[in-house]
Amino acid sequence: MKKLVIFDMDGLLIDTERIHDWSWEEAFKRSNLDIPTSERQTLMGLGHSHYMNQIRKLVGDDELADDVRNIQREIYHGYFRENKPDIKAGVVELLLELRAKGVVTAVATSTRQASAEAYLRSVELYDLFDYRIYGDLVVETKPNPALYNKVVSDLNISKENALILEDSYHGVKAANNAGIDVIWVKDFVDISNRNDISYLHSFDSLVEARETIMEIVDNYDMKEIVELIRAFIKERDWDQFHSPVNLAKSISIEAAELLECYQWSDDADVEKVKDELADIMIYALQLTDKYGLDIETVIIEKMRKNALKYEVSKAKGNSKKYTEL
Repeated sequence: MKKLVIFDMDGLLIDTERIHDWSWEEAFKRSNLDIPTSERQTLMGLGHSHYMNQIRKLVGDDELADDVRNIQREIYHGYFRENKPDIKAGVVELLLELRAKGVVTAVATSTRQASAEAYLRSVELYDLFDYRIYGDLVVETKPNPALYNKVVSDLNISKENALILEDSYHGVKAANNAGIDVIWVKDFVDISNRNDISYLHSFDSLVEARETIMEIVDNYDMKEIVELIRAFIKERDWDQFHSPVNLAKSISIEAAELLECYQWSDDADVEKVKDELADIMIYALQLTDKYGLDIETVIIEKMRKNALKYEVSKAKGNSKKYTEL
């Protein structure tokens, strides 16, 4: 289960990366610099210090790099003084669904705080996030993992319980460097051919990604399920009734109720079967927990014993007990 979903901003929440790229293209042109598209687009997703270093590499002169940057800033911010940024499709719906499930939402962007907050407020996304962190509030920005490390540290949520949504190479790289699961949501720069990054899934939009994101958020591992059961029992002060013998009885009773679903027909009501199976497994998990056993280990050990008892060469296609093989 993921308790935290961290969003990038530019190119993921709001459609700014195309304008960002266009503003750099115009700035290079006005400076009489012929920078190939592939090299220009290496600037996407970088914070101030990183993209300034990259510009210096591209133009070969520190003073010229500063001039180009100043021209780009005027073009970029001038555009958004006249035009409101567009929200990317599916953003609001996903944020509302995550918050309805109690998932913490955060935005982590390399953009400076003043600019980022102005954009988020202008499109009414600011209040949909529980936490926000910006490029000028950390020592280094993406692809450095500092932004993402600060999010999980400040919120006291483990990296295993976090999921990052990114659209750029440098953002995905930052997630990898932080050791946090990431989904790549494509914007206009294709990074599918980059072999030095990894991601759980890739999608063309958040609309397309929504179902998978919600499945990941809802995907409890076994330890989380046991904790969920413990909390349920503790809240109701039921542990006093759940001795090992009572739990064993309950497993047997629920198994009988499962069998009752098939009393008069082989076609049982699947919803009733689900409920009875769940009751059996809940009691079984409680019983293993009572003895301090790990259910996954218990099952794996038993499967190994079964493999020895029922050798494939003897048991394949045969329903006899192992003592009769």
